[in-house]
Amino acid sequence: MSADRRGVVRKGGFSALSLLVGFSCACVFSSLISCSSTFNKQESLVRNLLEAAGKQDVGTAIKLMPRMSLLPAEQQKRALDNLSRVGAYKITGSRKEGDAVLVTIEYHQGSNAMSLIIPVRKEGESWIIGDDFRVRRSLQGETIERSVPPQP
Repeated sequence: MSADRRGVVRKGGFSALSLLVGFSCACVFSSLISCSSTFNKQESLVRNLLEAAGKQDVGTAIKLMPRMSLLPAEQQKRALDNLSRVGAYKITGSRKEGDAVLVTIEYHQGSNAMSLIIPVRKEGESWIIGDDFRVRRSLQGETIERSVPPQP
């Protein structure tokens, strides 16, 4: 119960409003949590690939990115060497585009800010990493984006 300025006691006004506000906040909070966890599986696969590259673990990399098995051993090693150069990185976002989830990581090469956009696709019941990465560089204020063509 609450009283207005004249001292008249009213029932339910304030508590109903506070209940509504509390419920609304809870809904917003739960939707934020569900949105942030939507792409956890795909982001985890990207982390695993970068970890495998750092360890030069070709077997794990091929499980995560099956098209890599089509490359000769020398090109597989070169691909892992290139990925291991990423070093310290941060996943900055994920978004759905067509049949893929695009996971974006940021890292630095010297003073240059770099972004690598890695596609993760559903194949059957599993998620796999595609080989059509996109690289975005920020060189002296100019942003350059290019696609890394898939290997045969």
